[in-house]
Amino acid sequence: MQGLGNLVLNAAKARDFPMLEAGVLVMAAIFVLSAAAGDLLLALLDPRQRRRTSP
Repeated sequence: MQGLGNLVLNAAKARDFPMLEAGVLVMAAIFVLSAAAGDLLLALLDPRQRRRTSP
């Protein structure tokens, strides 16, 4: 099965640095975007996390 992890692993074994860098960049982007989406979803669903607009 060919996934992103296998693609990066094969690139590392073959010393294909541009593909390795691209794979790591894509995985980092997926991690950052999923963490941001989780934080936004938590802020929308949990009323304790909402900011107050007036003191």
